[in-house]
Amino acid sequence: MNPQPDNNRIDLDHYVALGDSITAGYADGALYHDAQLHAYPNILAVQFKRSDNFRQPLMAKNSVGVNQDGQSRLCLSKRRGVSNYALIHLADQGDKQALLQNQFTIQGPFNNIGVPGAKVITTTLRGFGNPANGEGNYNPFFTRMASDAKLASMLSDALLLKPTFFSVFIGNNDALAYALSGGTMNTITPPSLFEKHLREIVNTFTDNNAKGVIANLPSVAQIPYFYCIACNGLDLNEMNANILNTQYQSIYVNLTEGKNNFIMADLNSPNGFRQMKDGEFVLLDLLLDANKESYLTGLHPIPERYTLSLERIAEVENAINAYNKVIETLAREQHLALVDINTLLKSAKADRTYNCATHNLDYARKGVFSLDGLHPNAFGQALMANAFLQAINKTYDCQFDLVFSAKAKGIEFPEKV
Repeated sequence: MNPQPDNNRIDLDHYVALGDSITAGYADGALYHDAQLHAYPNILAVQFKRSDNFRQPLMAKNSVGVNQDGQSRLCLSKRRGVSNYALIHLADQGDKQALLQNQFTIQGPFNNIGVPGAKVITTTLRGFGNPANGEGNYNPFFTRMASDAKLASMLSDALLLKPTFFSVFIGNNDALAYALSGGTMNTITPPSLFEKHLREIVNTFTDNNAKGVIANLPSVAQIPYFYCIACNGLDLNEMNANILNTQYQSIYVNLTEGKNNFIMADLNSPNGFRQMKDGEFVLLDLLLDANKESYLTGLHPIPERYTLSLERIAEVENAINAYNKVIETLAREQHLALVDINTLLKSAKADRTYNCATHNLDYARKGVFSLDGLHPNAFGQALMANAFLQAINKTYDCQFDLVFSAKAKGIEFPEKV
């Protein structure tokens, strides 16, 4: 007779998850109900047999979702007579009202303190959800879930339930916010400041005798938002190549028939633009720009906000590498389970391909990323949950069952037109 698994080595009565948009269940470019239910902390709570008392600030079931710009979630539209799918917003505008209605008294206190846009350096910030701070100086996603918008921080709200076990997966935005703007906005959190705040977070949990799990951060090179549109996606016939050579003769390009590197704006170049270098990134949001055709055909240089130069890629990657060293050190010092998300994504197969002839994307049926190319879909969240469970089982000598990730949905495709 096999002995029953001993999962009582850790106290799961009060499990709290601290993180950013991935922890919140943000997907398809917005926060919405179904994606929240598939967030890895919710999956963990089910495997921990604590789902009945695991609370998260759920959006309404019929909500179209909302992002920081007030837009709805993304979806695919099937083009008549065309094999590819167009990336569009589900509605003309997002569920902005949801960001104005505080949910703490209705659904809280919350076990899932996942806040889209949060950074390590904002996790301990009191008044992080206070609209009185002015636009850009508070987070509306925290406003809708904070116990007190003026006084609470994410960390202080995470402590309300007196956590006995915690998960921490945060720090992506400390470098990613800079990368998402093409390096034109925001700054990269210095590793020393990152370490100071992350130590405060982890020490606050462990000082109260809680055990936990912490995850490292993925390289931007593993995220479709950055690599999907290849820098050599400028597909030209001979006539158009000659026309563009004349147009851009001031930067001495030599465009030819076939694939060429795109032309990008660069304020540091003599003429304010240049041809992209191999290895540079075109950001996926370009495909939502009304002028995308003129950029993708070379008629106009791609704006800097939609590109990431080699120098800026190096800045971001160096920061992420430094952050991961901090995370690994803290995990070792505090005897925490460590989840290697960076390696997990390196093993994930590409889930979309940019077609430079049609300027559209072809999507895999079982990719791990949602339509925004940045956040995992339900399948990706299930894979991450299993990585968390494996790390917990190994570190704390537990035997929690893994989830059957194959049942989780990938990208949802519309019916044929």
